[in-house]
Amino acid sequence: MKFLKIQANNFMQFKELGIDLSNKGLCLISGEIEGETFSDSNTAGKTTAVVHTIMWCLFGETLTELKGDDVINEAEDKNCFVKTLVENNSIYSIIRYRKHKKYKNELKLFLGDIDPNNLPIEGDLTKSSNGETQEEINKLFNLSWNIFTNTILFGQGNIKRFSELGDSDRKKLLDDILNLSILQEFQNKVKVQAKDKLTDISDIKKSIDNNWMKHAQFDGLIKSVESSDAVFEANKKNKLITLNDSINSLTNKIEDIKNNSINIENTNKNIDKLKEVLLIIEEHEESLLILNDNINKTKLKIKENTVELNNINKNIAINSSKINNIENDLREDCDSCGSAITDSGKNKFKEQFKKEISILELNKSKFSNNELEKKLELLTNKYTIVKTKISKKNDITNAIHELKNQIASYNNNSKLIDNLNISIVDKLSQIDSIEKETNTSLKFKEDYSKKLTMIVDENKELSSTVDLLTIELEYLKFWEIGFSNSGIKSFMLDTIVPILTEKTNYYLDYLTNGEIKILFDTQSTLKNSEDKRDKLDIKLFKNGKEYCFKKTSGGEKRRIDICISLALQSLNANSFNTNITVFDEAFDSLDETGVDCVINLLNEEIKYKDSIFVISHDSNLKDKFKNVLTIRKICGTSNIQ
Repeated sequence: MKFLKIQANNFMQFKELGIDLSNKGLCLISGEIEGETFSDSNTAGKTTAVVHTIMWCLFGETLTELKGDDVINEAEDKNCFVKTLVENNSIYSIIRYRKHKKYKNELKLFLGDIDPNNLPIEGDLTKSSNGETQEEINKLFNLSWNIFTNTILFGQGNIKRFSELGDSDRKKLLDDILNLSILQEFQNKVKVQAKDKLTDISDIKKSIDNNWMKHAQFDGLIKSVESSDAVFEANKKNKLITLNDSINSLTNKIEDIKNNSINIENTNKNIDKLKEVLLIIEEHEESLLILNDNINKTKLKIKENTVELNNINKNIAINSSKINNIENDLREDCDSCGSAITDSGKNKFKEQFKKEISILELNKSKFSNNELEKKLELLTNKYTIVKTKISKKNDITNAIHELKNQIASYNNNSKLIDNLNISIVDKLSQIDSIEKETNTSLKFKEDYSKKLTMIVDENKELSSTVDLLTIELEYLKFWEIGFSNSGIKSFMLDTIVPILTEKTNYYLDYLTNGEIKILFDTQSTLKNSEDKRDKLDIKLFKNGKEYCFKKTSGGEKRRIDICISLALQSLNANSFNTNITVFDEAFDSLDETGVDCVINLLNEEIKYKDSIFVISHDSNLKDKFKNVLTIRKICGTSNIQ
């Protein structure tokens, strides 16, 4: 990074300021004040011209910790800015404003040399906030307050020299000078990458575990499908066995029905024959009725005849009794008149009675039952014969009914056989359908098997990825250690510290004639122990013997600090490569010989820089410098002569 120019407006003692920082050589900055008796240069603005301007522009704070509105020229109290023109591969303008009428309190970063009062649109690198712009400047130029105050500037005021810093601050300064802080960025990036890798590995392992869980699930599903298929086939087999058994049973039943079936033609003939017999019996039934009627009539006639015969016999008996009475002289009265009957009358009556008996006897023959009884016997015999024949009617009717039932059963059996055959056909159809049935879940088995293969293949790929990520993680862990304090940084410090020691002692040879040497040591032995710890320590040797640093005089300490500063600048040249150095009142505490030694040393150093600015209030030094920049302060306002 090269500092090319400074331009300021209404900044501290200056209303206007412009300094070309490049190619000034070894340049003394002195000061003059008109109109003051207490000082001839101390408040002229020497430090302001080069140090405060640059530091406020770059960091927003002066070496004396002025910031905000405190840096504005008191007479103007507005429109303050400082522009620093730098080169870092390209030309950049860094401009910081305070109470500016147009740009307020902004911090600007532009490509190119631009006018601070009229900023262009092109080349604007300014971020959305001053803080973000400040970060961009620090990152772009690898510049920090510590680097500036310990390498570019050997200044006065509240600045701790390297020798006064603690262990951590010394290491931090070396980190900044050597740009080792980038190692921390690298380590952070590596940590993030390692964390991401761990996360990726963890996620992939979870995916692998989840895949194996899915594998187990699909394997279980396949076994379930296989089990269900076995059940399906067993059920299918059982159904077929049941159907075939049912068909065999139906076939046997049909055979049984056929074997037990009648001859329908013969049966019909037998029915016809029985019907003929039945017709004859029905005819006999009619004759039986006639016979029964004749028998009843004959019996009635016999009964009537018997009654008549009984009456006739009774009358004969009565008449015989009368005759007997007459013959036995039994008194009889006349039936008509009731008078007693005479002998002649008796004979007459006797004859009459006999005559009546004869008539009755004659009539008796009319009512004889002999023929009727013979007829009744014949009719009864015939009735018995016919009735015997008729008695077979029920048997014949039953036989006909049985034959008809057999015919009906035959017809029913035919229908049953048809139904059984239909059932057989239906069961055969069921068998055909069942034999064609397939286990629908088997198609899932193929899908599950494919998924198992896919899972195994995917897990192989994921495992390979885990292996690769593990290798990458080990690589990142290696670099995490490499970028840590115990890694590259420690190695570089161990490498740089001897160089720093060598460079410092090189400059000390100029300023102390080799009487004083120092050693920068990265290992410190603990008290009451042989153990060592990582600590950047400074050991002082005076005339070959170790000497307590705190016992050195002010002049010796100043020489040592200047040498360390120059050594740090030489280190900085490798990483920061700035073109200027500023020594602000560096000759304090030095005698004339010491001043001459420092100036001679700086004359050697200018061979490697564009400009070395020496700020001093000692006006006697002007003769020792070819280039002198005078700051003149008149009536409170400073200007460059």
